[in-house]
Amino acid sequence: MSLSISLVQTNFVISTSDTAITYFANTDKDIEFLKSIDIDAKIGEYFKTDGYVEKVFPLTDKVLLSSLGNHLLSRTFEVELANKLSKTDDLQTVRKVAQQTLNNILEMKIENFDSIIDSVSKTLRLHDDESQSLEDDFYEILKRLLPKTKKPADLNRDFSIYIFGFNDDGTTGMVDIRADKYLPGPKDIESGYPLVLDGAAPGFSRDPDKYSDHQLALILPPEHRTLENFIKAITYVHGDISKKHPINVSTDCVFHILANVNSEIEYHKFTIDTSDIFAD
Repeated sequence: MSLSISLVQTNFVISTSDTAITYFANTDKDIEFLKSIDIDAKIGEYFKTDGYVEKVFPLTDKVLLSSLGNHLLSRTFEVELANKLSKTDDLQTVRKVAQQTLNNILEMKIENFDSIIDSVSKTLRLHDDESQSLEDDFYEILKRLLPKTKKPADLNRDFSIYIFGFNDDGTTGMVDIRADKYLPGPKDIESGYPLVLDGAAPGFSRDPDKYSDHQLALILPPEHRTLENFIKAITYVHGDISKKHPINVSTDCVFHILANVNSEIEYHKFTIDTSDIFAD
């Protein structure tokens, strides 16, 4: 489990994540692997490693990807999708390609096997059976992760794929790839805006009467909706969740920002360590 916080405004989009790598001990083989990296594991528990991994990526000059859940499935999708895009593709173009990419993966049609293995080899144990080739092992694990129905909606609930960014006409938006649902950015400063707390953020609700404290902390009054204020709010929420879920969420909050500055889309990336915010 991880944490990603993303939101969309008229002239910028923000997507953040932690970098924790957490393993769930489900079998004796999982226990053996965790012990091999000096983790005293028990079946049925989550364990945090010393490793780290990116969970948000700039796909093009106009679009960010956030994908949480199983690392192998997330990286397979990210690598397959990135190899089908050009740097100038906008949100709607990426949406169409992303849907086709996800459908191909559900059909076990993989085009960039070597690149995927390079992406996950330092963070995942693929070989369950040393008698099998790495490629056979990859496809066997992937098959276990995918629903027999081959429908995106039936993927594991812990696996999520969102894209955020700009359309060619300058408007902003967000797409939930699994649901193929598009949410436009706000029309003006007074309007509501797409907001996602993904991962270890219990209490998330789509009902305004049941918003969690973390959601409310990210819904700023119109007069306070500046990039600087959103960075502060996200940092606070990330730090609070990390303190409450130290195994699943690391303290580092990695920011990815696309901003329209004088009709040019600028990309910025930086990391804020939230460990001191709620220090005892």
